Amino acid sequence: MSLTIAGVLNVAGRTAVASVRSQQVTARDVVLVGGAAGGVGILTAQLARIGGARVLGTASTANHPLLRRLGVEPIAHGPGLVDRLRAAAPDGISAVFDTVGHGTVDAALRLGVMAHRINTIADYDALATHAVRGVGGADAGTAELAELADLIVRGDVEVPIDSRYPLERVRDAYARSVTGRAVGKIVVIADESSADLDA
Repeated sequence: MSLTIAGVLNVAGRTAVASVRSQQVTARDVVLVGGAAGGVGILTAQLARIGGARVLGTASTANHPLLRRLGVEPIAHGPGLVDRLRAAAPDGISAVFDTVGHGTVDAALRLGVMAHRINTIADYDALATHAVRGVGGADAGTAELAELADLIVRGDVEVPIDSRYPLERVRDAYARSVTGRAVGKIVVIADESSADLDA
């Protein structure tokens, strides 16, 4: 794989692997991934799908075609989310991975998802007030990272790159990140000779 892809896997990759493993996802599961087009969410959604689950993913409508191509059923986020999820999964959702916050945990609880089957890496208030899980990258090591790398090399998992920035534009990269509109990973490159940079 490219150095760019390898470079983004450590945090996002280990977080996605640990999150999905925390729920022991199987073909019996209907899974919701909040923020399914983001850097962690897009890996989480694909790993849950590989685990056999039916995967729903919240994302802006502009990112719905990408999610469909990856085998994820897109759901528009925002007001009315709970109703849209009920319509998409009338028999219920069994596990939730929250990668962005923005009410994903609250929606899951309103839908009757058991707290121990909700994992968030973004909603610290929910971790403090509900018995949801907070499994992240610290719960996966190099062996899990190697397994994910194998999936990527085989073409089973895709790692979209949203944008690339040279190190001196790290503030621009951060500004892009906080918009919540990145699709896949934002990359900061220290050595311009190692990769082509976006303008």
